[in-house]
Amino acid sequence: MAITKLKQRGITADAITTTEIAPNTVAAADIAPGTVTTTEIAPGTIAAADISPAVNLGVPAVTSNPPSPNEGDMWLRTDTKQLKSYLIGSAAFSAGTAIPYGASGWSSNGTTKDSTWGLSGYGSHPRTGGDNGARGNDFIKFDGSSWSNGPNYPYYNSGTMAIGTQSAALGGGGHGNPSGPNASHPSYPKTTISYEFDGSSWGSSASLNYAASSLGQQHGHGTQSDALITNGWNHPSNPTASQAYDGSSWSAGATAPTGSNFVASAGPTSNLLVFSGSYAATSATFNGTAYAAGPSLSTARPECSRLGTANGPTNTGVLAIGGDYPSLTNSTELYNGTSWSSDIPLANAPTYSSSNGSHSGGGNTGGGNSGGIVFGGGSPPYPGNLVAEYTGAALAVLTSPATFA
Repeated sequence: MAITKLKQRGITADAITTTEIAPNTVAAADIAPGTVTTTEIAPGTIAAADISPAVNLGVPAVTSNPPSPNEGDMWLRTDTKQLKSYLIGSAAFSAGTAIPYGASGWSSNGTTKDSTWGLSGYGSHPRTGGDNGARGNDFIKFDGSSWSNGPNYPYYNSGTMAIGTQSAALGGGGHGNPSGPNASHPSYPKTTISYEFDGSSWGSSASLNYAASSLGQQHGHGTQSDALITNGWNHPSNPTASQAYDGSSWSAGATAPTGSNFVASAGPTSNLLVFSGSYAATSATFNGTAYAAGPSLSTARPECSRLGTANGPTNTGVLAIGGDYPSLTNSTELYNGTSWSSDIPLANAPTYSSSNGSHSGGGNTGGGNSGGIVFGGGSPPYPGNLVAEYTGAALAVLTSPATFA
């Protein structure tokens, strides 16, 4: 019989003790909400095992970390005498493996820091020479521990796009060599040519819908078979146009809210974020059909680098790094899908002193800004070869600085 019914029939409090109730004769469903208060439960009469599902009362003492902790969990490691917790840690930059030679204004991409690749740009090019040492046709790759050179890009260039992966890449546009066959404007060369990389060699692809340069920090969006370029420099102006690639041909895309060059970008072609460029602090989103104005950054970041979801399903967790106008800056801003906020400055990297460089890495495929690298940069004519690795704020096992006896 339910306890509430006993009370209704005149059985007063304390008339029935727990010793007079047979085990398992009263279920939780027999107790009406609010009819039993904590003052009616004697201390020590309910153990953790009596609560379904069972919960730990206090901090558990263990000899190894739990395999799948939840955010906020704490435990005491009796073997190391340390208190541990599972909380969101702090973001950080650290020094990474230097690239083979100085580079600035390169294009780069990669879904993780261990699959980074970079293409062409300014710098010292001891391997491929270049346009009077200014532009090269280098293709470099990173495997997580060391850099290596891949097959040369077909022509000396800078400001080209870099789309895709180390084994399925797409490059094109940019500032061609003024005396070479790919220049299309005598005073400010740009080109419509593009190339695909199949993992072993570069081959000609379809021409861009319009000539565009200053694409270096944009890196294009999407994959080798589903790509998009927003804006780009087309002397003497910055077009508001975009152009799309379906794996075989380029075609006109939607109109962007503003004209710009050297914009940064993150996300797939169906959920895209483009931002900064041309001395502006603006951003825009693209839903696969149309562009819309997005939230502004606190600082204009022309030629900035970015880390974030290059090919994932969202454009959240994007980090804008540095910029070069009105002067080089090491500050960063983080986009959470709604707004921008200040993040850890690049200056925290032990040996990295400039932010006008290339970048790559997206944490995880479809992840956020959980990890990536920034490389090169610096004021010409001496671009750097240093690398900074970024680790984003994420859930992690944290250990208290003190130990217990």
